[in-house]
Amino acid sequence: MTHASRFVMSLSIAFAVAACNDGGSVVDLDGTGGGDAGAGGGKSSEGGGIASRTDSVAFPAAFTSSVVSREDGGAAELSCVGTSRAPAGGEPIDVALRFVDSADHETQLAGQQISMFPFDAVVPGSCPDFYCVGATTNDQGIATITVPRGGWYGFEIAGNDNVVRSFQVHTLAPSGPDEEVQSIATTRDGLKLLATLARLPREQGASFMAGRVHDCAGIALENVLVSVVSPGGERMQPRAGRPADGEPGTVYFDGEDQPMPSPERAAGTGVNGRFAVGGLVPEPGLPYRIEAWAVTEAGRAPVRIACEAAVVLDDSITIVGMHPERDDYELDHPCRFP
Repeated sequence: MTHASRFVMSLSIAFAVAACNDGGSVVDLDGTGGGDAGAGGGKSSEGGGIASRTDSVAFPAAFTSSVVSREDGGAAELSCVGTSRAPAGGEPIDVALRFVDSADHETQLAGQQISMFPFDAVVPGSCPDFYCVGATTNDQGIATITVPRGGWYGFEIAGNDNVVRSFQVHTLAPSGPDEEVQSIATTRDGLKLLATLARLPREQGASFMAGRVHDCAGIALENVLVSVVSPGGERMQPRAGRPADGEPGTVYFDGEDQPMPSPERAAGTGVNGRFAVGGLVPEPGLPYRIEAWAVTEAGRAPVRIACEAAVVLDDSITIVGMHPERDDYELDHPCRFP
């Protein structure tokens, strides 16, 4: 069986098992004018459902006046938006993943139980032998896995009393073998610190989502607004520049070597392209839609440049790699119904 066919089979199995507006603008996504665009979030007037959403997004003025750019300061490469595809990957290569604490990259996390999904079809809480490999990080926090060269892979960290359960999808494998890749896990103390700094909800068992936005060349993007929509059609609107403590929503990060949340940042992602979302309500087996919006030219309206979907679970973190909008979404994928 080829890597591509195994990838498609794994996706099919995964879906079967997993079965503040501050004076900015409002964009109606489907031309109906439906949905509330206030700071409390927009909700489908037709009661939700993937095909019946009539939601809109409120863009802060600080965002609409900022043109998207790459972390190196160059112009964003977005020519593949709407035509890109998930990478099929090449021959198998061995990659060493070094797991470190998201709040302190010098802290290596040993003894963590990892479920590796070489073809990206992560099914939380399950690791079937034919498309998942179990591993435990060594004393240096390293687990070695075999992944398709240049393809996407995913993994789940089981978590324990010290480390928060998390799972990650759409992670791009290196182009060469025997490379070491730094992977992020989060300790419970680290999550509490980050959520406190971000002014996000942090009650016991809270659910989070995080990720990084890239352009067609895989370079992180600055000035991108991330918006999430629940399985029931409720859009979480952007927070104000100075959000109330514990307010649900998206926070962006400043800094490159050790990014830290910046709750007052309202113009979207910083140079590192990173974001986190708090206050999510899990709906078992049903994915959230995650969208990335950008102003591609001064004076023009924002456009959606990326869209993915992922489930969230209680007391866990979902990490999603955001890549340019694709044309190969599955037929029932939420991004087909904007």
